Amino acid sequence: MDDVQQERLSAFLQKAQEKLPDIESFLLTRDSEGCDLHALDAAFRASRTLKESAGLILADSVKVIALRIEKILEKNLLTKTCPTPIEYDALSFALKQMCVLIDCLKNGNPEHPEVAKKAIQTLDLAGAFPGKPSHMLEQSSLMTEVDPFAEDSSFDRLDVDYDDSAIVGLVDSSMPDDPFSDDQQFELSGSSHAVGSMKLGFVNSDRPYIDPFAEDPDFEPTVPKLS
Repeated sequence: MDDVQQERLSAFLQKAQEKLPDIESFLLTRDSEGCDLHALDAAFRASRTLKESAGLILADSVKVIALRIEKILEKNLLTKTCPTPIEYDALSFALKQMCVLIDCLKNGNPEHPEVAKKAIQTLDLAGAFPGKPSHMLEQSSLMTEVDPFAEDSSFDRLDVDYDDSAIVGLVDSSMPDDPFSDDQQFELSGSSHAVGSMKLGFVNSDRPYIDPFAEDPDFEPTVPKLS
């Protein structure tokens, strides 16, 4: 390894020492009620830095894992959601595998192909079946949204100006007749009807009152004789 490659490796190892704790500390918050937006953003930026630094030293396995971690964190950052339990498990496993690969680079040991393969497979499964996301703790923007189910103050009865003439019990000649009221022309004579304070007299009092339901005196039922 020449001096340039050694210098780049040293820079990468320094970056890894600084950035890996940001990802690890974020993943440790999975058991809390929610994740923090700033911690998620720091983990996302740390994974991006590791990806770019690994590309400079041609550490392709570390670069691919860091890229996959970055994509999952970026998705949650854009949607303002916490990683799902499946994503948390995959991220934690991939981070451990990436640390193994970084130790191999640090000690000059060859990496094991299976280490990177298992990490990538785990992240692939988490990407295909992430599970149901949960919202973050810091979503202050949701508090300012208009509640579509809130009561409309324009329909508040206290703000309505009532017309006194429309109140039941007050007589207003300009009001239309009640289409459901009794028709007086069909009222039986001799009956009385009260409207407000006025009393209607007998209707058609010049004609004798005939009860339509009275028995007909001229009608004599025929009783059959028993033999």
